[in-house]
Amino acid sequence: MTVAGPSIAEEPEIDYLQSYGEWSLFIDDNDCWLASNPRDQNGETDINTFYYVTFHNNEPRPNNSVFFSVPDSDAGSLILQSPTRSYDFSIYGDTAYPNAENELTILKELLIANTFKLYISTLEYGRRELYLSSKGFKNAYNSISKQCEFFPAGDLTTISGHDPA
Repeated sequence: MTVAGPSIAEEPEIDYLQSYGEWSLFIDDNDCWLASNPRDQNGETDINTFYYVTFHNNEPRPNNSVFFSVPDSDAGSLILQSPTRSYDFSIYGDTAYPNAENELTILKELLIANTFKLYISTLEYGRRELYLSSKGFKNAYNSISKQCEFFPAGDLTTISGHDPA
């Protein structure tokens, strides 16, 4: 993976710093993020879909999102299915976001679970099922917490701000 997602002509591409399993680590100023491409039922990487866990301003509070091309976002839906529960994401244009109260819970599940399912539905394409692996996520998260020097924040980090998982 060489770019953190679809690029806009005016913005430079950002190369990944490290990869851990299915996850790549990116840093740009005080923003850090982990990215992964889900796979389809045949195990093929969906190069048009990106799952991001972003950390702004050295804060360990996560922002989960899914970028994908949606011809008619008003008619679309996205559900992230973990081994224990489902999370509805709201779609705004080409990006989907979970409810704010689920951000930390999703992060914690990514640290311990194996595979998640993404159900993406649109009028034009119907329902697609993708698989998001958490293989390498824990190591990627620990690495990003050190490289981005997360500030201590409750149960998200240790007292020194590192190795929260």
